[in-house]
Amino acid sequence: MTRWRQRLGEEKVMALLQASLQAAVRLGAARPSDFTRVIVDTTVQEKNIA
Repeated sequence: MTRWRQRLGEEKVMALLQASLQAAVRLGAARPSDFTRVIVDTTVQEKNIA
């Protein structure tokens, strides 16, 4: 994914994200108010490695 994003460049990745969010709103999968707050979950679960 990192190489793919680097090949596209920041402007194209942002345009793709905006188009995806607009489609979600248009299809009723999301509301504009859903984008007012960002919640980042940084929970890490330890692996059971012996």
